[in-house]
Amino acid sequence: MFENNNMFIDHETWKTIEKMDKDIKKAAETMTVQEGRYLVDFYYTVQKNRIRLENQIRSINKPYNDWKKEIDTIEKSIAKYEAMIEFLLIPIDQIDKEELKKILGMDKENKEKRFIDIFIDKDKLSDVIQKKREAIEKALTEKKAEYEAKKAEEPVVEPHDTLKYFLKNYKDLENNIKICLGIFASNKSISTWLQKIVGIGPVISAALIAYIDINKVRSAGQIMAFGGIDPTKKWEKGQKRPWNANLKVVFWKIGQSFIKTSSNPNDYYGKIYLKRKEYEMKKNEDGDYAEQAKEIARTKEFKTEAGLKMKAIYESGKLPQSHILSRAARFATKIFVSHLFAVWYEMERGELPPKPYEMAILNHTHMIEIPYWHSY
Repeated sequence: MFENNNMFIDHETWKTIEKMDKDIKKAAETMTVQEGRYLVDFYYTVQKNRIRLENQIRSINKPYNDWKKEIDTIEKSIAKYEAMIEFLLIPIDQIDKEELKKILGMDKENKEKRFIDIFIDKDKLSDVIQKKREAIEKALTEKKAEYEAKKAEEPVVEPHDTLKYFLKNYKDLENNIKICLGIFASNKSISTWLQKIVGIGPVISAALIAYIDINKVRSAGQIMAFGGIDPTKKWEKGQKRPWNANLKVVFWKIGQSFIKTSSNPNDYYGKIYLKRKEYEMKKNEDGDYAEQAKEIARTKEFKTEAGLKMKAIYESGKLPQSHILSRAARFATKIFVSHLFAVWYEMERGELPPKPYEMAILNHTHMIEIPYWHSY
């Protein structure tokens, strides 16, 4: 149902978007799992339509937006150098070297020595920053002049108020659905654990509750297979798809969410992603994925210019960076799903779930601790 982009929203529906009363919110508590599943699908349909409309509005005045974006980027650069100059007002022995290093963007090993040399000489540091700031300001002046000339040649065209009206309504509708999904999810036992996980919001929580019947599964592996993240499950030509496409999208979104939250100090699964990324990158550099990479280059079709560049990387015996990140995100998602199963199973049945195959059969004793829950 995610693929349905032609869902018609009539006038009466738009009217209800403007204000959702308490009765509707209260009713969301009693939605069935099937109704929750429909609402999740509807949410993603509305979100896709909202994004499409935003892109259409943006394209109306693309030249203006592109130039404005460039100017904003330059102005942010100036703000960064202003922050650097503020450091120069602090006595040298009170400057936080790590913080200054972060602001200067000199976190690469090959810049370490140059940073230390500049840091020792405060006057030299001041001179470097000032020159960079002057160069950026000059670029900004030139860019603004070009921008004004461009506007004189091609006047700015504002998107029509009608389009902006419907965009606002799409945003309101999307937000109201999210509120109802949050209420629906919070009424289920597993939500008490899900809401503590950084990166798992009301929509994803509702989707997991709607698509997974915990009373029908006996292992996390069954959930992974149903959600399309079990690599042993292949969709052969002419056969029925062996996983749920919508749940697979949800699992992908979970992985992307963990990537985005990995810098959050309260995050848990994003840290697993970062650690796995480091592991995958080392294996890639050591050539452990050479055969796999060359097989992908041989069997996958690459058509675009970007695709051909990716093919060259595969042919070299390495996996592209995007492939490595996907592997690490999928790993973090699998750990999350295994934890979700363990917590949910115990909540619903009042007993510990069966141990994972690796622990029960292969006698592997290590298991990543479940956050906010007692472990095995």
